[in-house]
Amino acid sequence: MKREVIVKGLGRKYALTPTNVINDGGGEGAVYRIDAGRAMKIFHEPEKQKEKIGDLEKLFRLNGKNPWPGLASIATVPEYLATDIDRKTIGYVMQNLQGWRDLNRLYAEDSGVSLKGVLNIFAKLHRAISACHDAGFVIGDLNGSNVLISALGDDAEVRIIDTDGWGMDRPDLGVSHGPYALDPEAIHPLRLRATEMNLPLPPFTPKEDWWTFTYLLTKCLTNRDPFEDGAYEFWDVGGDVLSAEDRRMMGRAAMHSGIDLGPAEEYARHLRMGIPLKHIIKRWLSCALEGPFPFSLIEATMGEMILCPNCGEEIHGRLVICPVPRCGHFL
Repeated sequence: MKREVIVKGLGRKYALTPTNVINDGGGEGAVYRIDAGRAMKIFHEPEKQKEKIGDLEKLFRLNGKNPWPGLASIATVPEYLATDIDRKTIGYVMQNLQGWRDLNRLYAEDSGVSLKGVLNIFAKLHRAISACHDAGFVIGDLNGSNVLISALGDDAEVRIIDTDGWGMDRPDLGVSHGPYALDPEAIHPLRLRATEMNLPLPPFTPKEDWWTFTYLLTKCLTNRDPFEDGAYEFWDVGGDVLSAEDRRMMGRAAMHSGIDLGPAEEYARHLRMGIPLKHIIKRWLSCALEGPFPFSLIEATMGEMILCPNCGEEIHGRLVICPVPRCGHFL
């Protein structure tokens, strides 16, 4: 069954068919391949996306061109609006990233990506998030599925997807609102606390994107969720072991004191990245520090990763003793 769609900026029609579908079951719309370099997102129920579609139309109308200048190299921003035969906007055209992997692949223990490789990819993601913020946007729905990488290696390119849900602060274009979606897996601790105490939710700000960046970085460096890894007993409530959500709300990550990580292999996961990065991650996850994650620390850690001369495992070069179990080599 064909569906005719008109792309305004390209001045042409496309006949969309099931054979062109890249993803038809995700979220709010289906994604179709329209040529080698472009894909088209068509909303399942445009009537329910009136506000979002209205903002997209307003941005294109007021700006007179793509309202995401300079961001196409780091995100799948809408390039053209797509309409039905009645000229009603029902979707948009964006980059086709078919074949790219999502960031969750780095979270797998068998990813084959070194710690240095993970840091390199996150350095690129850091630049991408910074560029989004500098252009007046916040992401909100930042998660391991909404960040794509072109390859599992140092030469990987990074793109952020689902950009139509970003929050915008663009007074020059007359548009200002928070993100349409917030990923529940990595929601900011202060937002969790507000929900727990029945307080008004704070306005979404860039600091929450940076908290999620730190959370994802930790997962990919340790192959563990920092709030599910280990056990933390909160004696003020009768010695109960806190849930992952409670620990997230309190900022009690795996690298905090009082967390029982169990076997030595689990300690090694958090020590291999080096003490400086481990310490800063702990402070960011507990909201003791906020704002852009220190890019210089990512660069420095990348440059200080070595292979242990005894066991051959990748570790931080400034460690005194190799933390890998059954090694313990003095460096």
